[in-house]
Amino acid sequence: MNRGTLENGLLCAALCGAEIVAEIQALIGDEPFRDPDRVKYWRILKRRADAREPFDVDTMMDELSKQKANLQVLIDLQALRFEIGHVPYYCQQIRRLNEMEDARGLGALLLRDTEPEIDEYISRLDELRQTEVATLKTQAEALAAMDERRANPAAVHKTGIKALDEALGGGLLAGQLIVVGGRPGTGKTVLMMQMLLGAVSPAQAGIFVSLEMLAAQMTERLSRRFDRAFIEKLNLHYLDSTNNLGSIAALLKVTARRKKLCGIAIDYLQLLQVTANRHDNREREIARCSQQMKRLALDLEIPVIVGSQLNRESEKRAKPTLADLRESGAIEQDADVVILISPNRNLDDGEGETELIIAKNREHSLKSVSMRLDGAKYRFVETEDKFKEFDRW
Repeated sequence: MNRGTLENGLLCAALCGAEIVAEIQALIGDEPFRDPDRVKYWRILKRRADAREPFDVDTMMDELSKQKANLQVLIDLQALRFEIGHVPYYCQQIRRLNEMEDARGLGALLLRDTEPEIDEYISRLDELRQTEVATLKTQAEALAAMDERRANPAAVHKTGIKALDEALGGGLLAGQLIVVGGRPGTGKTVLMMQMLLGAVSPAQAGIFVSLEMLAAQMTERLSRRFDRAFIEKLNLHYLDSTNNLGSIAALLKVTARRKKLCGIAIDYLQLLQVTANRHDNREREIARCSQQMKRLALDLEIPVIVGSQLNRESEKRAKPTLADLRESGAIEQDADVVILISPNRNLDDGEGETELIIAKNREHSLKSVSMRLDGAKYRFVETEDKFKEFDRW
């Protein structure tokens, strides 16, 4: 069945009502068609369905006439026969054709590019293949997934800090977005790296996305704590070449298909860039970053640890709160776990007593973990008074 026949079949089915229009959108997206005339016809159908306006052949003919559009598409549809039950099949086939055409277009672009960035093309190809399809899960399927999660110890990733694992109920969970918030110099990067290293093993790799330092600088800091032979064996990878979240997410998805991953750390949220609308402010951009990172954690089924700056107002209080997460309330909303770093004294020398405040934890109760920042060894060290429970303030 060729593209024209498939597209006409879908458009003819869509004339049956808003429910079919919505089903097509869920299965194939907002813009499934490529022929300009069919695109115009589909957009009219979608707009009327969204506005709960009635539509049929006559109303469509009237609107298309006003727009001086090609009426032949509508005339052809009147002579078509179709099966409502075949809509998912039509959508599946058109998705396949769209992916093939887009991949060919990307290949042609690569051939014309005299100095191609191969990783960028790999990422763009992955984006083409990772189009989302809306699906429902039954209660039975959800129960089966719950049982599998409980029975799978690999779904819990240790942080390498025993007291923190206890406070979190065992460690970090697959699909979680974990936010580590702190002021500059309080050890955000140290804690994120330490948590990632706690999960890394020969069988499962960790990825550290560094937007502030180069991989060589990160390794220099690791060398304060470990000898060269140990560092060489670490199943750890770095991404320090871009701060564009779309490119980062696409490359991470490619890597996740090639390697078994235990987690990703991104340092830090406010340095990420997303493709923004002209009227978006920075708070809205940060909110989009936060949402996309949560989606990434769910898609890859691994924990994603993200650093976030706290605002200056946090320094005026005895302890930081969720409200101090800089530039967006969406961070608090999207995160499964929020850990706020609260130094008990000035940490300009990279040393000092610190509280790791678990200010949000969807799976367990809130606790405060007592630690000491050992800047010389690039690590946090547990104190004897490990942790205590607390109420929201």
